[in-house]
Amino acid sequence: MKQVKGFTLVELLSTFALVGILIAIGIPSLVDWVTRNRVTTLEYTLLHSINYARVQGINRQTTVTLCPGLNQCERDWGSQIIIFLDFNSDGILDLTDQLLKKIDLGNDAGTLDWRSFRRKNYLQFTSEGLTSALNGTLHFCHKKPGKGYDFAIVLARTGRIRVHKEPDC
Repeated sequence: MKQVKGFTLVELLSTFALVGILIAIGIPSLVDWVTRNRVTTLEYTLLHSINYARVQGINRQTTVTLCPGLNQCERDWGSQIIIFLDFNSDGILDLTDQLLKKIDLGNDAGTLDWRSFRRKNYLQFTSEGLTSALNGTLHFCHKKPGKGYDFAIVLARTGRIRVHKEPDC
């Protein structure tokens, strides 16, 4: 008599059930991991951009402005920011100013909101690396509140920044 090699129906069904259970357990963790990495990338991009603007102000001995927008300063911090040498320190990208960097934030996970002391919609660093009395906080609030994704970047008058994990927006 020949011995038949293969799997029985019970073995196949139990294997598929086990694989299904493992996938059901693993997918939420994977989604959380991807979301947390995207938020962390956004946080580090913002930190790097603010530090870059400050260092450029010191190195080039002029005022540097960082603001949201494509080619001009706008109100929405959600998509792109620009960094430019602001020779007349007015917070507006003029023909005389020099654009240093455009940064795509790729943020569709939540809202970014800048709240400053003088209610300006931009950050500005002097040639000494200080802010132009524009200390404030850049808040990120994720679409899903209470998940621990929210953060705030606090900018001091001295130009120093720190990150504060928001408990909830």
